[in-house]
Amino acid sequence: MEILNPVIEEYLDDLFPETDPILREMEERAEREKFPAVGRQVGRALDLFTRLARARRIFEFGSGFGYSTYWFARAAGPAGHVVHVDKSEERSRDAREYLKRGKLHDRVIFEVGDALDVFRQQEGDWDLVFFDHDKERYADALALAWPRLKPGGLLIADNVLWSGKMITGDKSPATEGIRRFTDALLKLPDGHTSILPLRDGVSVTWKQQTL
Repeated sequence: MEILNPVIEEYLDDLFPETDPILREMEERAEREKFPAVGRQVGRALDLFTRLARARRIFEFGSGFGYSTYWFARAAGPAGHVVHVDKSEERSRDAREYLKRGKLHDRVIFEVGDALDVFRQQEGDWDLVFFDHDKERYADALALAWPRLKPGGLLIADNVLWSGKMITGDKSPATEGIRRFTDALLKLPDGHTSILPLRDGVSVTWKQQTL
């Protein structure tokens, strides 16, 4: 099920043409290889949210060959610190090369391994956390990451509408994982969430600040 009408998505892509040749190259690769990169419109949203939150410390649970990393690193500015995590050494090497060519690699730490394990090994709290890894483990990642998200920080998750499977009665592990995550997300007493029907669905949760 298409969440966003392809004609509308094409209109938006035409409305906001990508001028960075490296991002265009990565988009072409994702389309050619059928790799589930977040896409240009979600990338633009990640850029906007990063800037609005003034996020400097960013952790990605699942980073692929670095498309979302590129958006985060560019938006976070020279003081930015983005942790890119992927299970594939090859994709991690490719991401490093893309970010190096974009002169953004000095803002990124590249880790290979399980995203939850890598997160546990990191020190300090985070301004922004992004989920785009195994859907079955979104709820586990939320339990791990939320306590270490700074007040005023953002937790963003991709694929939360999961090609419409959330309303079809699908019982696959990935779909059930997203259901558990969404339920836990909406029960956070200090979280304020909106779900955007963009691409495959993006949730954005702001962690309440103490007044």
